[in-house]
Amino acid sequence: MKRLLLAVMCAAAVGVLPAPAAAGDDESAIKATFNRYKAAVLAKNGKAAVAVVDAKTLAYYARMRRDALRAPKTTVKNMGLMDKLMVLSLRARFGKKLRGMTARSVFIAAVDQGMVGAGGVRRGAIGNVRVRGSQALATMLHKGRPTPMNWSFIKERGTWRLQLTPLIKLAEPALRQTIKQFKKPEDEVLIMLLKMVNKTPVTPAVWHPPR
Repeated sequence: MKRLLLAVMCAAAVGVLPAPAAAGDDESAIKATFNRYKAAVLAKNGKAAVAVVDAKTLAYYARMRRDALRAPKTTVKNMGLMDKLMVLSLRARFGKKLRGMTARSVFIAAVDQGMVGAGGVRRGAIGNVRVRGSQALATMLHKGRPTPMNWSFIKERGTWRLQLTPLIKLAEPALRQTIKQFKKPEDEVLIMLLKMVNKTPVTPAVWHPPR
């Protein structure tokens, strides 16, 4: 079950817009970015991983940190499924330590502690790369074979970076399907899943801001 949850959290994005093939320099740079991210996640090296993700990824972690510190129970329960899981995960793992953390340090710690699971990249690679201006899609390969899914990249200040927010958004249907298999209320299953992967006890207090 732990592997299943990690795979859900790392589900790859599905590209919907066609794009022209990448020029050689762009393609090489994009593949190098992915390979650096993959190596960093597998090694649980958060500092290396944060160096290759885009600004929107860190903005997402900033919002999740803020909500983990401030959002009341009713607000959390009405969040989208992936946001809810993220807030509960941050509370369960870091608690009041979040007050002294930044979005960057939260992401680094998440990678260091295996919250950003390796399941989605361990056997993965990227194939055909298509660039449209400052954005790019790259076919996700699984065990060397193309899949219908894509990794997303964006060029920021001249450097290609991996976009994780599309992956988070598109993982929600997979997580919802996983939850249905338990035939229990959604929130009950989320707490159960957290207990499976968390190193410290998970109590109903995670529904409330840390004290």
